[in-house]
Amino acid sequence: MGGSAVKVGVYNRWLHTFGGGERHSCMAASVLAAEHEVELISHRGLDKAELGRRLNVNLDAVGLRVVPAMPANRFLEFTREYDLFVNASFMTGQPAAAARKMMLVLFPSPMDKSLSGRVRRGVGQAIIRELLLPEYAEGFYDVQELGDGWFRYSTGEAVLHLPNPRPGRGVRVEIMVGNFRPPELEEIEVEGLVEGETVGTIALPPEKGAYRRWLVDVPARLAGGRRLELAIRAPTYNPQAELGEDDNREIGVAITDAAVLHWRHGLYKLLFRRMFRELGLRLEGVTEYASLDYLDTYDLICPISKFSRKWMREYWGKDGPILYPPVGVREFAPGEKANIILCVGRFFGAGGHSKRHDALIEAFKWMMKGSPKDMQGWELHLAGNRGTRPVDQDYYAGLERAAAGLPIVLHPDMPFPDLKDLYARAAIYWHASGYGEDVSKSPVTFEHFGITTVEAMAAGCVPVVINRGGQPELVRDGVDGRLWETMDELMARTGEIIANPNLRERLAAAAMESAGRFSEERFRDRLLELVASLEPA
Repeated sequence: MGGSAVKVGVYNRWLHTFGGGERHSCMAASVLAAEHEVELISHRGLDKAELGRRLNVNLDAVGLRVVPAMPANRFLEFTREYDLFVNASFMTGQPAAAARKMMLVLFPSPMDKSLSGRVRRGVGQAIIRELLLPEYAEGFYDVQELGDGWFRYSTGEAVLHLPNPRPGRGVRVEIMVGNFRPPELEEIEVEGLVEGETVGTIALPPEKGAYRRWLVDVPARLAGGRRLELAIRAPTYNPQAELGEDDNREIGVAITDAAVLHWRHGLYKLLFRRMFRELGLRLEGVTEYASLDYLDTYDLICPISKFSRKWMREYWGKDGPILYPPVGVREFAPGEKANIILCVGRFFGAGGHSKRHDALIEAFKWMMKGSPKDMQGWELHLAGNRGTRPVDQDYYAGLERAAAGLPIVLHPDMPFPDLKDLYARAAIYWHASGYGEDVSKSPVTFEHFGITTVEAMAAGCVPVVINRGGQPELVRDGVDGRLWETMDELMARTGEIIANPNLRERLAAAAMESAGRFSEERFRDRLLELVASLEPA
């Protein structure tokens, strides 16, 4: 970057979750801010001081910019404001058009490249083509479910590409459109245009979840091709700015279907809107799912581990240099060790990145029953932020019930200083993300790296972690910790460490030294090296 200051944008739409991936983003911003003008970009209002405190990152020199969520084409133009754009947002497939751009990949969005997967996509694309489904070309957000159906929100101006089976003749277009604004907002007028000429309008009062049938007549002189390009213009509102909701998008209207009136599209509605709705929803994602074009807009794609790189090659056919996450290893040090087994990870239920606290509680129970004398005085401590979804709350309540009456302590939303003290006192560290899953089928459920494991190692805890995901890159079995495949192995290897203080001391000392491989200093040097490689030849 030539040694002169440039404008840098670091994007992460999930900053409000305060997770390990978000610390990765914030540390990248902090490192680059030493020499450049840097903005963290997200879609929810955040207190920068709280963000820095929660993630233990100095953000004093970093700006925080909150922008509305944008469809891909609008986002592409937005990134032109920056000399260097860094997309560090988990599974967010947005393109970039800055002078220099790089993507930090926690884990790649899955792409089924099996024969059956390719066949399914091919069949889906054939159905889309033959039954005249629209292409939501520009200015639309991703598909959303509503009741038994689905829709897409438009922005202020969005473009539909409609297959035209009767080129050169006047056609009638049917659009199922809704104004999902809250009832206190006013009626809006929506306009349809072809080649800049208005071909139809409709007035829509606010009706949550209700659709109107809008018929637009396009004259023959505007319908000469096999594809009709129809623009939809509508006033927008922002639920976050105007109503205080979480949704920070500029929303126009909701469109659930659009097509030139023809029996072939009528067949689609019968089959996939009425009879086989689940298959219809899958069809909606076929085109977007199959496209990885946005990846080609990046100069450099950097996975966070060998595990993520393996699946990046598998899913995307892409490779790139590893940028391991920064771990503040200097923040952690061993204290007076107690008989504590520790696990640190967010309390997420189904649909989240579950740390499998439930399985660890069961393992601890079995150890208490099987070796009561050896386990006397030992405690299991589980620390992490609680998810906000009802399923997360249910998951946490289930852990409380499972732990009742046992020497098991839950620490929800623990302040960082208290967490450091707990690391310092813990003797053994457990990690079980992905347990019970098939890594070949659901690799995303496993730990992609494992920041908390490195933190525990830096604090002198002996890691006893699952031999899957990114964990084997951090822990060398028998050298600086232990790896396990089954619950029986977890319990047996933990029991060996409990019964042998000399083994525990040796592994703990090696773990502390090994943690330095993932320090913030190593991260800074590697990031600056990668950014420098983006210089033009």
